Amino acid sequence: MKKSTQQNLFLLAAIGLICVLILVLFSFMMPEKPVFKEGNISNDVNASDPQEDLPVVVIDPGHGGYDEGSSSESGVVEKELNLEIALKVRDLLEENDIHVVMTRDSDEVSWSDDNVEDLQARLDIAANADALMLVSLHCNISEEDPENVKGSEIYVNTSQSDSVALAEALNAQLETLSPALVSRGIKTGQFHLLTYNTLPCVIIEMGFLSNADDVAYLTETDTQDQLCNAVVEGILSQIKTDA
Repeated sequence: MKKSTQQNLFLLAAIGLICVLILVLFSFMMPEKPVFKEGNISNDVNASDPQEDLPVVVIDPGHGGYDEGSSSESGVVEKELNLEIALKVRDLLEENDIHVVMTRDSDEVSWSDDNVEDLQARLDIAANADALMLVSLHCNISEEDPENVKGSEIYVNTSQSDSVALAEALNAQLETLSPALVSRGIKTGQFHLLTYNTLPCVIIEMGFLSNADDVAYLTETDTQDQLCNAVVEGILSQIKTDA
């Protein structure tokens, strides 16, 4: 064997040995692979939701945070009453195996004090929840004739047939509360929630805070419970119809 050939073989062997040493060295420097344990997987990865098979309904207590909404002469603040009733509706729905997503469950809101951004945030919550419907709860007010203008109203975008069906199911239940709480029926509305929603959506004006009779009905425990039951029965009725 020629000397040059021997040198070349020696050089190749040396290079090979160096490569092996480098690989061994890097194997010790590599971080350990994470060990996933049952119950320790992030929801963003592959965790199962125990409520994933339940129907989803979004309940939106109107106003909140910076926005108080309307108020009564006796000091009832709309945003607080909306939330109080919405939480009761949530609990009743959950007792009927409905998974409820709240746009807010306290007076704290995560969005800005811009009205359009506020409303859009609520729509985004509903869209991301993969829900069957969005029901927004509000209270009304009349400055023209507060003594005589009273009762519940449901606003809906009448160009959306699924939303109209939901409004009709809810109104049928609200009508059972009359004459204690008069039903003023279904009305057309071009509000942001009703215009840009991606799922059936209604706004329930539960009563007039400018009317003393409505305020009493909405705030007294027994009659407030009657209203909550009517809203829940309307929602459940529509879910059964769509099933």
